[in-house]
Amino acid sequence: ILKSGIATVVFWNDGSKTVVKRGANEPDDAYAAFTAALAKKVYGSNSKLKRLITGKLVYQDSKKEGAENE
Repeated sequence: ILKSGIATVVFWNDGSKTVVKRGANEPDDAYAAFTAALAKKVYGSNSKLKRLITGKLVYQDSKKEGAENE
């Protein structure tokens, strides 16, 4: 894993590499950079991953405070 300025480059065992860049206002976070690179490697692009998340995401109402378990 190579850090260079705002870019993180992950070199994979299969000989390929994935480059991700953090946004200008985002903190420098090696874990977030690596997980973004892994997601990009697995799904091919950030766009494909975002479409997958959008299509699968379900919001659940939170339980009211003080409510008993049913």
